[in-house]
Amino acid sequence: MKKDTSKKIRTAALVAVFTVMATFVSCNKDKDKVVIITPDVPEEVLPAEVQDSITKYMDIYEGTTPPHLNGQFVSAPHMLIRASYDHSEDSTFYNDRYIAFVYSEENGLDFYGKQWDDSIVNQQGGYGAYYEEHISKMKITGTGDNFSCYYNTEGYPDGMYAKQSTIFSGIWDEKTGIIDFKVAVILVETSGNPNLEPKGSFRVLGDYDGVAEINNWMGKSSESRSCDSSDAFNMFRKKR
Repeated sequence: MKKDTSKKIRTAALVAVFTVMATFVSCNKDKDKVVIITPDVPEEVLPAEVQDSITKYMDIYEGTTPPHLNGQFVSAPHMLIRASYDHSEDSTFYNDRYIAFVYSEENGLDFYGKQWDDSIVNQQGGYGAYYEEHISKMKITGTGDNFSCYYNTEGYPDGMYAKQSTIFSGIWDEKTGIIDFKVAVILVETSGNPNLEPKGSFRVLGDYDGVAEINNWMGKSSESRSCDSSDAFNMFRKKR
């Protein structure tokens, strides 16, 4: 006698559908909750062609249980560890890099940054201003106290579209700061801009002594500042 398997197949299919629906609902029962965890760093942030080169100089942490980062820090002395397009710049010291992370269940992870840049035109028409950043709902990966978080910046230097990514990595210690603090900045797209370094160029920077220490810098007033996204590409402009 031939067995009727169609009923079993239909039943299994329905079970599978309901399982998927239940999972979807459970993950979205609070539609206002911000999802900040991603399983890995996407290629639009860390292109495959530069991944091996960058991970020689900094760890990229993956995982879905990163720390809930909160705090203000400074990388000082802030040092260029590697420039892919000009190794003569390696081990160059830069102006202090101020960073802050603010995490909440409602809003996810917000990032604030500030760094003095002598090449930026300030409000008085001279040169020298703070380049400031604020990124809402920043993506983060990691496990335990290890983390990597990242964002993309888009702009039109010289009127041509360009995109770069920024990745921070380290080990968060609430009493000390961020241990083994590193940051990679990658030129993801240039649109063939002749005034920028080639697409795929990158820099890896970090704290010279290895720890971005706690520093409550956000409550302090600062000099004139710039928020022009095109300024973010100054580090990749070719020397004239």
